Amino acid sequence: MITQENMQSIQDQDITNILSTFDPTKQYLKDKFIDAHDKQCWRVAIITDIEDERILIHYEAWGDRYNEMLELSDKRLAPFRSMTKGYTGQIRTPYRKFSYHTKVKEKYEEEIKELLEDPFAIDDAEKYTQYFRGELFFYVGSLMEILYIDKPDTVPVKEVLAFLKNYMKVLVTWMKGSFELKAEFEALEKYPKLYMVHSRTAVCAAYNEVLEMLREFFGGCKRTYNNLQYIYEKIIGKDEISRNEHLSKKALKYMLTQFYRDFKSVGGMEEIVKMLKTRYSVR
Repeated sequence: MITQENMQSIQDQDITNILSTFDPTKQYLKDKFIDAHDKQCWRVAIITDIEDERILIHYEAWGDRYNEMLELSDKRLAPFRSMTKGYTGQIRTPYRKFSYHTKVKEKYEEEIKELLEDPFAIDDAEKYTQYFRGELFFYVGSLMEILYIDKPDTVPVKEVLAFLKNYMKVLVTWMKGSFELKAEFEALEKYPKLYMVHSRTAVCAAYNEVLEMLREFFGGCKRTYNNLQYIYEKIIGKDEISRNEHLSKKALKYMLTQFYRDFKSVGGMEEIVKMLKTRYSVR
């Protein structure tokens, strides 16, 4: 297992040897994310149970009726994020057993503080991938969707927005730090599975989830588009909107402007331009 060594100090032969002896099935543990092929395409799944050499999987953001029991050696299974990127659930309405709890949100707030202090202070590639590209990614995605899907009066909208702004800071901090990882980005292009064993490369591999979450923030997907309008209604009052239908049409523009301001206030616009330039210069 490679930990935090600088890529420039690692020889190609070392990488090849490590990857050839690496057994990803040892990471197939209960409650862990995994990639699974549903006979149509690759999707993110969660291991919900293990029986001998078989595992029961639940496809993330799909109903329980799609659950499957597969052999550990089944070719339809692959290490988490080796075949998937971002969200792979139902397109319009994700099916999740998700409910908002302040204590859970506070837990993630504490973890976000640690990420803000040093997003690259990690020594376990698999743990980072499971958390940043899995657990945290899907939690934030659920927050972006729950208000519109469930419309619960018990969810404090402004509290959720404050949390999302802090998460936005995490994305910007990731972008700022990524400029120091050009060698890791290059290695990832050459060895796509290197993120499984090298922690700094695992950080680079989160590139897709970072961009997808930014796309969700700015209404670029069907699942969060309507949610932005609902948040707007909760902030200024649904009755006011009902009296003026034009306000409803302006709702999305309002929320996009709000997220843009938050993003800009934490230095996001500058960093995303730099990141894209750095990323494509590697190619």
